[in-house]
Amino acid sequence: MKSILEVLSNYIDEVRFSDALTNISGVDKSMVNRFEIEKNRKFTEDRALPTQTTLKNRYNNKKVKVWFEWNHSIKHDLIKRIGNRTNLKSVEEFTEVFIDAMNTILPDYIGYLIDGNDTYAVYLEEDNISIIFYINLNGLLNKSNVINVDVKTVLTGPPGDRKRIRDIFRV
Repeated sequence: MKSILEVLSNYIDEVRFSDALTNISGVDKSMVNRFEIEKNRKFTEDRALPTQTTLKNRYNNKKVKVWFEWNHSIKHDLIKRIGNRTNLKSVEEFTEVFIDAMNTILPDYIGYLIDGNDTYAVYLEEDNISIIFYINLNGLLNKSNVINVDVKTVLTGPPGDRKRIRDIFRV
């Protein structure tokens, strides 16, 4: 016996989102055009990758500064990889997503899931990308309220090589 989804799939055709919008009453053509333009927009390198940020949440009632080091070189062009491996349209857009992810896991998970200097990953479900990074907590533990994050790479989908990653955070 076939499931209801198997039966329905015979009757449902795939449609483009913009085509579906034009068939909904009240949606104007300009909105559809904006969706098409946004979908076809190329990745732009509109800024450099961030070097630091101050976290929104405090650790021991003090502000925490995070310094970023990027594994970005001629052989490992991280900006090109971000453009090829994500659906994001600019470095600025990636930076916003990345900083939001860091604010989600830091400093709240320190001492709980992040209990030492090691390699971690954050999987961004909405964007279907993983960011692999090394966290150095020595500055935070020595009361200077600094965390060093060395970003290794950006991958499409969840990280596959879990042997080298201590924990994966789903955001």
